[in-house]
Amino acid sequence: MDPLACLPGLGCQLALTTALAITISVSITVGGSVIARALHGHVARPRVIKRMKQDLCKELGWSMSDSEVWKFFCELFVIGAQHLLGGLLVIPALLGVGDSEFAHRLAMLGILTEVAYDAYDTARSLYMYYITHNLPGGKKVLYFLLLHHQMSIALVLPCNLYYSENRAFLWMAMNLMGAGGFTVFVSQLSQLLDLNTQRDLAVMRTLVVLQFAIMSYTRVLAYVPLSFLLLRTAYSDGAHLIFTVGVVALGLMGCFNALLLPSMYRRMVKFLVMELVPAATVVPQPDSAAAPVPPLRVGSTCDDLFSDADSSFSPEQLDHFKLRILPSAMSLLAAAKKQLRSTSKPQQLGEEPQPSKGEEHQTRRSMRHGLRKRWLTARAGSSDPRDDVSPAA
Repeated sequence: MDPLACLPGLGCQLALTTALAITISVSITVGGSVIARALHGHVARPRVIKRMKQDLCKELGWSMSDSEVWKFFCELFVIGAQHLLGGLLVIPALLGVGDSEFAHRLAMLGILTEVAYDAYDTARSLYMYYITHNLPGGKKVLYFLLLHHQMSIALVLPCNLYYSENRAFLWMAMNLMGAGGFTVFVSQLSQLLDLNTQRDLAVMRTLVVLQFAIMSYTRVLAYVPLSFLLLRTAYSDGAHLIFTVGVVALGLMGCFNALLLPSMYRRMVKFLVMELVPAATVVPQPDSAAAPVPPLRVGSTCDDLFSDADSSFSPEQLDHFKLRILPSAMSLLAAAKKQLRSTSKPQQLGEEPQPSKGEEHQTRRSMRHGLRKRWLTARAGSSDPRDDVSPAA
């Protein structure tokens, strides 16, 4: 029995959408947790968080913590797989592979996976924003998601019901889902690259150019004529409600594309003009717990101290002393010597320190005062001043 035989009935579409939404929600939660646990110790984790913060916060204005960015990064692998699988299910109907009726029902199922994901993500975002008040990115993220999700929720169900075999509709669905899923995977894998190596930088440049080219074709060059063909068909058939909903939904999706493509273009240019910057040489820091500093012994000579250092410090610590501490100490010593030269006159080797002019004047006054006092005392004790020692003597 064909489980898709009920398509394209509206009740069947709603039942399948509900089942798919539950499946996708569980897949994203469990799959994202498994991927986060598997990549938790990956060397690129800090680099991924930094790059995604730059892309999301600077380009789109989203504000997220490190843990929220990492969770979003891991969940995007599952979301990209859902988009890619939905787009692939449309290909048999476009190429006419196998039974035509079954191929078109398979295409409708693939398109409904997008409706299910958008319905789940919309409900989750509304709940986190209005109930728990912890939606990462806040109001900007909510508006961004509603702008993206409204197209499939509003337009896919009626188009599946009345235009499931329309090639413009099928091509648009395959472009938006398949190309979107492919570029999500490209973006995720590019985040893991080390741009300090020539190989990874070349791979990054190739990926961003490919990503921008695919998105430009599917979101602009093919999107505009396919939207026009679908709307013209609905208008010519007298389906004015579908035409009106299509104008609004496709117009808002065009606004979403207008927000997305400039960000991708700036990202592509950034990596194309980026120059290779080799990783800086990291000097190992001393481990005080592994090699404690030996106590200074009273009376130790310089040779004793150096022998203590050679026996108590590791080679890495000695290298750190030579490369970091010793140059800093020499710089401080040179600055101190320069300050001393500028504030005092240098003395000759073996010469006694020279007093200042004030000190010399005071010394001379004291000497004169002492000599005069001695002369007066001697004169008072002698009747003949010639018997005393004169000051001149």
